[in-house]
Amino acid sequence: MNTIQTLLLRDLRRAWPLAGAWMIFAFVFFAYPTEVFRSKFFLFYEFFPIIVWGTWTVLLGFIVHDALPSGSSEFWMTRPISGRQLFAAKMICIVILCVCLPVLVMAAAKMLGLVLWQWLLDAEWHLSVLLIFPRLFMIALSLMVVASLTRNTLQYLLSLFFIGFGAILLTAKYITRITRITPYSEKHTAMQHPNLFEWTIVTMALLGLLFIIYRQYTKRNRIATLASCVALGIVLLGIWKMWPVIPLD
Repeated sequence: MNTIQTLLLRDLRRAWPLAGAWMIFAFVFFAYPTEVFRSKFFLFYEFFPIIVWGTWTVLLGFIVHDALPSGSSEFWMTRPISGRQLFAAKMICIVILCVCLPVLVMAAAKMLGLVLWQWLLDAEWHLSVLLIFPRLFMIALSLMVVASLTRNTLQYLLSLFFIGFGAILLTAKYITRITRITPYSEKHTAMQHPNLFEWTIVTMALLGLLFIIYRQYTKRNRIATLASCVALGIVLLGIWKMWPVIPLD
């Protein structure tokens, strides 16, 4: 327990300057939300959402890369530190700085009455502070997996770029295929219990990602981690495919 506390305090101390800067950016973003590229003029404030979430992504990678859970020559491996202890310290640090901090910043912006009408138009605006926590945690764990498989920030950001680019291509190909083979007169359907479906996916993803990250920190096997990520993706895709739907017509 003392080792975990020491590692956690060290990570918080090293990451706090970047986390403090991000907290200011996030507060302004939540208080004055803007759309990306909402006009033909490329003004600075239109890039602000990219700056906010880009800084958050870099912060998460910085925390993980400070003591990599891969390879066999990392400095922490020469100390009396186990993979379980490092996993616990990193997970707590990321939950504090990358999950709880954004939720608290958003809550502070609302409590001070600085949230504009864009947020208030949300039907669940009074609950969104609580609802954002598990979703943000799932995204943070996904980024933590990528960070744990890369050696530095450059590899981390390049990996995220190619993953995002590949996801866009696959989505575009899937949509094109559906529009080509689906007749216009086909009956439309809606997913049954969409809230239950969302929370099922979120819960399965959280449990799977936690297991994958824990195994990476304890076993330090990149190939097994990649295979586990593919398996988790197949399971989530299978749930989506098999979820019951109802006809709308």
